[in-house]
Amino acid sequence: MQIKHDLIRFQLHFVTVYVDEDQDNQRIIIRVEDDNDENPYFINRPLPMQAVVKLNAPPNTPIFTLQARDPDTDHNIHYFLVKDRTGGRFQVDERSGVVRTRGSEPFQLDMEYFLYVRAEDQGGRDAMGRFQSTEEERLSIVGGKRQPQFYMPGYEAKIFENHQKDTDVISVKAKSFADREIRYTLKAEGQGAGTFNIGPTSGVVKLAKELDFEDVRQPHMYSLVVTATEDSGGFSTSVEGWTQHTVDRCHTKQQMGRGEKLFTITLSKRA
Repeated sequence: MQIKHDLIRFQLHFVTVYVDEDQDNQRIIIRVEDDNDENPYFINRPLPMQAVVKLNAPPNTPIFTLQARDPDTDHNIHYFLVKDRTGGRFQVDERSGVVRTRGSEPFQLDMEYFLYVRAEDQGGRDAMGRFQSTEEERLSIVGGKRQPQFYMPGYEAKIFENHQKDTDVISVKAKSFADREIRYTLKAEGQGAGTFNIGPTSGVVKLAKELDFEDVRQPHMYSLVVTATEDSGGFSTSVEGWTQHTVDRCHTKQQMGRGEKLFTITLSKRA
């Protein structure tokens, strides 16, 4: 067995007793102790980090909480504001990770404020003597309201041609920054119309008809647009994504722009 990255301290107890030329062996006790050698990482979801702030939010209003995890047992996580692109309008609590407002001036509607943050484990240092830390992450804060955000930067699924109608294919979920109900719609482009549907409140994409891998009339790639919409006081905001459905391989593409996510479904032969 290979033990990676951990310092091992051995406690050995070995006693040999000779009685009538026979040897009696005492057991060996080995205890493995953790070494603080792992970097912390942010566990906030969805990513990238996004938040909203009310236009008239008073000073010290909490608007977001940074959350980091360290797999080491003796970690001591602290949170830091690395770069401030807001003009000093926010502060980060070093121990709790709570991001709070500063100042009494109102925030501007639809203005986007940027903070760059990092978490450090001050219970362990790297080979250069520096505290182990996360990568620098950006927190985007918008004044007033913002569109829903999908929880995952990309989705992948696999489906076989013999899957039955109404089989669950994949589940998508978006976050409402106004704590309102999200409703989902799905639109297929090209020949894929009617192949998939989505639960309006669950976000579960289902197979709407039977597939046949050998049927040349059925496309081997489906492009879908999934929209997450919330009712926000008489108007709606939405996030759109697109889906690829291919025969024998997954296509990986970068995020195309704000609110656009990748959903990949692979069609295979019978299971």
